[in-house]
Amino acid sequence: MTRPDALFAVNACSRQSIDPGVPHWEAIKWVLAYLAGTIEFGICYGGTGIANHLVGYSDSDFAGCEDTRRSTSGLIFILNEGAISWTCHLQKPIALSTAEAEYYAAGHASKEIAWQRNLLEEIGFKQQEPTPLLCDNKSTIMMVHNPVFHARTKHIELKYHFIRKEFKQKKIRLLSVPSADELADFLTKPLKAEALQLNRKRIGVCSLPRN
Repeated sequence: MTRPDALFAVNACSRQSIDPGVPHWEAIKWVLAYLAGTIEFGICYGGTGIANHLVGYSDSDFAGCEDTRRSTSGLIFILNEGAISWTCHLQKPIALSTAEAEYYAAGHASKEIAWQRNLLEEIGFKQQEPTPLLCDNKSTIMMVHNPVFHARTKHIELKYHFIRKEFKQKKIRLLSVPSADELADFLTKPLKAEALQLNRKRIGVCSLPRN
């Protein structure tokens, strides 16, 4: 529950749990070896950022599942420089483009942000400003900023446009972020060791001091 850096690999392995083959068992052993080598790691909070300020990241691959050709959404939410919520799941609709896959991910993130803002308000940490949602796809940002049903988006179901309502009500602020700084990237695809270690550090996962 405190290792979002292993979520994508575990999620990918779990899809083959009914009838695993040799490659799947090998992948599971790699996951266990990684966790054994970082067994003292966990999430640390604090740092020098703005206290109790919620920030969200959304990302998606495109048609990454070879069996269903569905895309994977990756969402992560940061508070006090540590991850408080994250998810990695296959999208239900089949996206027809990278922008559409990213739009589905951002739409799901907007619903999570709405819930988290309400929760934070209930426990005394009301978010005074729109919650930043960072995305590395500029076409997705334009689709939210310009809520017109273009020919390439008119087939998208209405429920996926919830993000436009949240943006209009100034509950979220959709911002562009370079792909190198997209903290949800490791939730949608395998990364090289250096990139994984960097993202792991940025979301607050580090070696915890022993008692």
